Amino acid sequence: NGNGNGSAVKSLVEHVEQIKETLKGVIRDLNSMVDMVKAADKERKSSEKEIEAVRSKLRQIQSVAI
Repeated sequence: NGNGNGSAVKSLVEHVEQIKETLKGVIRDLNSMVDMVKAADKERKSSEKEIEAVRSKLRQIQSVAI
């Protein structure tokens, strides 16, 4: 029965296409998460630099003799 096999193959191909689209969505989500992590890391580094600058200034102020 050729039609039975044809529809089974068609169904299988459609299922594979659905899986591919799902995986593409997962990859998009992962890329978005990577971007968010990179942004958070950049913000953390910037905050650390600001904190270190404040600490350095505080050390300078504390070392001033009156």
